[in-house]
Amino acid sequence: MYPHNPQGSYALRELEDLRNREKGEFLGNSHLVSSAKYNLLIAIEAAIDICNHVISQRHYIPLAQKLIFSAYSCLLPMPNTSLK
Repeated sequence: MYPHNPQGSYALRELEDLRNREKGEFLGNSHLVSSAKYNLLIAIEAAIDICNHVISQRHYIPLAQKLIFSAYSCLLPMPNTSLK
């Protein structure tokens, strides 16, 4: 089950409210613009939290980590596989 993020849900409701305002009213009010920026940031953070939860539940290895392991693997000594 995915985590419930009340801040993310609240931010989306606030953004929906701001979306329904007239463009001129919205752009003419710096408090509304600041509110939209803040709530967008909160919604993005909530989406990232959900993604991190999915990654951890499915035991995915991030691509950056795979690249690091493959880059360092060339520096590790190779096992002795020669036939005697």
